[in-house]
This record gives sequence, C-alpha cells and structure tokens, in this order.
Amino acid sequence: EVCKIVQLAISKRQIPGYLDGAMVPYSLSTSMAKRECAERMLTCTGSGTLGAGSDLPIADWDTALEVMRKLLMEKQTPVPLSNIKRLFRNKFNTRLSETALGHSKISGLLSDSRFGGICEVRLD
Repeated sequence: EVCKIVQLAISKRQIPGYLDGAMVPYSLSTSMAKRECAERMLTCTGSGTLGAGSDLPIADWDTALEVMRKLLMEKQTPVPLSNIKRLFRNKFNTRLSETALGHSKISGLLSDSRFGGICEVRLD
C-alpha cells in the first residue's frame, strides 16, 4: 500500500522524483529537468541535464518519422521502447531526442499524432 502511494506521488502529483536512483524533491529530479528541456525543445543527457552527449546528428521531425518507418518495416515485429534510441543510433547513425521534439518521455513522443500512421505505443 505504501509503495502504491509513493508511486502515485511520483507519477501523478510530481511531489518526489528520482535522480541517479535516489528519491529527491521533484524540483531536483531527472523528470523535472527533462520536462524543462522538452518545453524548450532542447536535448538532455540521460541524467536529465542539458547537453549534446554525442557527435551524431539529432533527428528532426521528418528524420524521426522516416527512420521509425524504416525501422519498423525492417523489424516487422514489435520493438521495445527501451531499444528505440539504441536502434536509431546503431542502424541509422542518428540520435532520437524526445526532449528536442518537445516530449519528456519516449512513450509520449511515439504517441504523438505525427507517429499515428507509423507506430502504436502499447504500455504493458
């Protein structure tokens, strides 16, 4: 019961958050940093700090849609969300940054209506 309350506080109320695996006030969390990057359409590193993180080009909307279409046609099976960014980097030499495209989570990016005809996000 306590775990459920804590999870709701994190996911719905944005009271606590996480930073480097530790629970912290939301204002110091990775989620807050990613939300701010997304609002400004900037890239964030894995820890939620502003930064480039790679020499690979960052996908704009047209590139992201084209690469996702190619990726799914090639795979022809469901692709776990956790693999999407790696596949963009390794197969297409492109970085997919959800925050640069205005979303704080990869699931939110791929649920965007622009991806509607290309993919569907199922959170199991």
